[in-house]
Amino acid sequence: IGGIMGGLNSEVSDATTDILLESAYFKPESIQLSARALGISTEASQRFERGTDPNGVLYAQERATQLLVELAGGEVLQGAVDVYPNPIHPVEIDLKPRQINTLLGTELSTEEMARILESIEFQVKGETVVVPTFRPDVTRTADLAEEIARLYGLDNIPAAEYTRMPYTVPVNESDRFVDELRTILTGFGLQEVLTNSMINASVWEKWTGEPVYPILNPISADMSGMRNTLVLSLLNVVQHNINRQVSNLRIFEINRVFKHPGNLNQLPQEELRVAVALTGLREPELWYSHRESVDFYDIKGICEALMDKISLDYFRFIYYDNFAVSEESLAVHINEQRIGYLGRLRPELLAAFDIEQPVYVLELAVSPLLEHRRKERKYTAIPRFPFVERDLAVVVDADVEAEKLIAAAQKVGGKYLQSISVFDVYRGKQVPEGKKSVALRFVFQSRERTLTEEEINKTMDTIFRQLQKEFGATLR
Repeated sequence: IGGIMGGLNSEVSDATTDILLESAYFKPESIQLSARALGISTEASQRFERGTDPNGVLYAQERATQLLVELAGGEVLQGAVDVYPNPIHPVEIDLKPRQINTLLGTELSTEEMARILESIEFQVKGETVVVPTFRPDVTRTADLAEEIARLYGLDNIPAAEYTRMPYTVPVNESDRFVDELRTILTGFGLQEVLTNSMINASVWEKWTGEPVYPILNPISADMSGMRNTLVLSLLNVVQHNINRQVSNLRIFEINRVFKHPGNLNQLPQEELRVAVALTGLREPELWYSHRESVDFYDIKGICEALMDKISLDYFRFIYYDNFAVSEESLAVHINEQRIGYLGRLRPELLAAFDIEQPVYVLELAVSPLLEHRRKERKYTAIPRFPFVERDLAVVVDADVEAEKLIAAAQKVGGKYLQSISVFDVYRGKQVPEGKKSVALRFVFQSRERTLTEEEINKTMDTIFRQLQKEFGATLR
């Protein structure tokens, strides 16, 4: 077994006359795994699993040959075969005198440190230390500090009367953003839940239609895989609460999902997501409440409000369906990247969980939210001049999206157009079949002066002609 134990048929005995010497370097990780798997610990395995000099192989072979000639009267044949496909080069480490002095509690100069390191065959080139390959244990600045302390002498290092400790810890941007999301969602009146990442693999594969990364030797069938979505986890929470007569829920979870890489020799791909679930009444059951149930626009509103709170302006909704949502559902896109979806859960999925009331969900990937949010916020003074509102109701084909109407109006709306919103959509007797009426509200405002009636009328005419040109819109 290479690097662990030799074979009986290759032992040297009194009758041996010819010897073929092989000098080899073995990868420490491979020797360590093999020795443990076989339950064998030898002098060779202990040496190789700690690392040897990969560039000392030929020297060791030549020294062994020399001893065979001198002590046993051997005769050396000419030539050697050297197979070294992936050369291992010396490690280069930055010499950081300030950090090393902080670690050791010393005040050594750069020159003193260089002198100490060069005494053990380390090369110091400016601010870089080249570590010889026979020292595979030295890989970082702290290792250099250990060597300097050993050679300088621990007795020569004075006991420190005080220790400098940094009280300011750099904040991880991702962790801070997750805390911000948590604060925003709880401010929306949602309650945070935490669910188990280990799930029933066969059930989740059935519903998601995607492979689940399995767990070796699971505790039970209900913990046989790593989840690939947060939606089903929240659905379990909804089911648990409804079974205990708590039917009005507004919950969220920020946690990881695990995507199957397609190869069990690789670890699953982890992704941090935020998911929301709404069900039941919109308001508590009080004498003044309207007893209205949550609907699609509640979950869509939470998504829009969340984007507004984190200053993410450029997102859009696209019609979408998947294993969880179908009719009342949208995908959330940033540029051309789909980062999540929202909508009403499919009836067959609710039936599988014995839930008889509608449930609306939202699931978003956290990383794109952090990447595309606007980090710098600019504040402007409140305008001194009044704004002007104008309404425009147009009749268009039923399949024309309001988002496209707004985009077309913004193209020609001019610099004074501040916002466009949809305040009414109507289909009925007064609108031809296959058509719908969409009412848009426009807000105009200037920071320099009061806008005139003539300016607003001219802009509104331009906007209507653009809608007429692109969508065949008519005034209602």
